[in-house]
Amino acid sequence: PDLPKRGHLCCGGCCDVRRASMIVNAVNTGIVLLSIFTTLAARNVAADMDDDRAQDLAEAPIGAWMAVMCIEIVLSGVAAYGARSYNQWLVGVGAVMYSVHCVMSLIILNIGAVMYSAFFAYPHFFLISEIRKGIMTPENYPNEEQSCCCV
Repeated sequence: PDLPKRGHLCCGGCCDVRRASMIVNAVNTGIVLLSIFTTLAARNVAADMDDDRAQDLAEAPIGAWMAVMCIEIVLSGVAAYGARSYNQWLVGVGAVMYSVHCVMSLIILNIGAVMYSAFFAYPHFFLISEIRKGIMTPENYPNEEQSCCCV
């Protein structure tokens, strides 16, 4: 007999927290990659312009920023793997990453980034809780699985 679902549902009941954690990490990776490619393309365009401000943009150092972006991609991958493998510690990597991003965004008063990172942290914290409580396990996942659209 089917047991009642005990796990939390994300996005208005659209999906379970394991699936949501994997999705937000994939989306974050895509956004970071898009940001990298857009920044590099803008720098190339600016380099061809005959304007002092454009030249400043083209010549601005971005090594540290690029390193942070690459680290974020790796951490998103670690968290997604943690969700896939029911590993609370690896999922915690994502929870910490998004929480740090949220606090840093709050400090600089970037409300959009605060909302983005809080929304992406949310399924990680619920997934960690459900893994600890034994709700989200490989054996029980067929009972807890929920998806209305994405994957």
